[in-house]
Amino acid sequence: MNGKNAALLHDTVTCPVHGTNRIIESDISAYEENGRGIVLHGFKTECGSMVIASSQDMEIG
Repeated sequence: MNGKNAALLHDTVTCPVHGTNRIIESDISAYEENGRGIVLHGFKTECGSMVIASSQDMEIG
């Protein structure tokens, strides 16, 4: 997607307050890879922060 890989469940992200955390929410019904669902804008991380999408113009399906 625009030259970047999609984020998947349990990928790591960096929170400016809490440091490195894993993503704990995903949508396996939209897309999955090796049993790991795709992560969308607003999904939660281990520290309670939300994922901020770097691309808003992609389509699934």
